[in-house]
Amino acid sequence: MKQKFKGELLTQKKCINSILRFYSQASITEIKEGLQWYNDANLYCRELATRFDISLSQAAGIIAAFSPQTGWAENKRFALSFLYNKKQRIKSLVQTNKALKILQLTSEADIHNALALGDKAFKTKAFFLNMLNPDVQTSCTVDRHAIACCIQHPDNVHALSNKYSKLTAKQYNFFKQAYITAAHELGILPHQLQAITWLTYRRIRELKEHTEDKQWQPFETEVSF
Repeated sequence: MKQKFKGELLTQKKCINSILRFYSQASITEIKEGLQWYNDANLYCRELATRFDISLSQAAGIIAAFSPQTGWAENKRFALSFLYNKKQRIKSLVQTNKALKILQLTSEADIHNALALGDKAFKTKAFFLNMLNPDVQTSCTVDRHAIACCIQHPDNVHALSNKYSKLTAKQYNFFKQAYITAAHELGILPHQLQAITWLTYRRIRELKEHTEDKQWQPFETEVSF
């Protein structure tokens, strides 16, 4: 399988090998944390659901709505700020409107569809499914780090511009299938492999969680209950 992407013709085999190369660089801790990452996210969604008397699907949907271009700590703060005061605009009007829409919905399918609201939002919808169903294969969250693990080498990593977040459905499915195939080779779930390589990639690039934005931090530095 081949796919044109940003002026380059990629093969599925090349992307799978690249993902496995990053996986081979993962530490024992990164493997353990990656395998558990979406289960921990699911637990946080459950805490939100209980505290604010909403469904698990609504909690996961609201977190997913605020996830684009956002670190995990900030993502949780955005969701908390919104749930404490639904009248304020959080991050962007589009994302706030998605969160408001989700509060009116009950089914997983309707919330999944609402996360698009005029745009493709492939990654956002996959993130929702992965948080909501961490123990089964549903989709795979393909963000810029996930793409980087498909097209870069651990010895030569660098930031990808925002244009790499703009994927067609065919391109998204191409990268998603690469993770699915690689994960099956390893005997784990695709989103678990994505989380492991995400942690590994960030460590190789020496990336830190972005927590500089104080605008939506009403709880000082605490984001859990």
